[in-house]
Amino acid sequence: MTQTLFDGLTVPYEAQPSHVENFMRNAYTINNSINLSTGGPDGGVNLSVSQLDQESIVPNSNFKRGNIGLGFTQDVTEKLNVSGNINYSLEKNNMPVTMNNQVLNIPTVIYTIANTMPLGLMRENTYDENGNEVFYSRFAHRTNPFLTTDPDKRINNSQRDRVYGNMTLRYNFTYRDV
Repeated sequence: MTQTLFDGLTVPYEAQPSHVENFMRNAYTINNSINLSTGGPDGGVNLSVSQLDQESIVPNSNFKRGNIGLGFTQDVTEKLNVSGNINYSLEKNNMPVTMNNQVLNIPTVIYTIANTMPLGLMRENTYDENGNEVFYSRFAHRTNPFLTTDPDKRINNSQRDRVYGNMTLRYNFTYRDV
């Protein structure tokens, strides 16, 4: 028994191994940090450095972040304290553009695709000769997951540099009972 797919391609009509296992991948998260601090009776300083490296279960997707933070507190007088911190964060995000919609949503496609659809053929037939998407289904709102994860066309590569912090002056007003 055979089935005819997109562009008239005929393949055997037989169940394929797990689409989830064949498309998704094992992922990891590594988080490292170090914190140094010193202080005395009137104040202290803290320095922290951290790094996060997260690989997604979705191919060609990852998230990396590095942070550096410096904080302090100091009693200037018995009643006046000053404290503050400054932080720097660098984030690099490589993720498919899905934005909570059904069209580009990879799990929706992977979990609802017929188990007779060979994923290898979807990978090989992602684009036509003009570079346009090949629709594998009569449902136009089901995008080929290999198109969604194409690092040259659909992956959202973003980088964010941030500096943020705060400063606090605290004065202790005391109440006198007359």
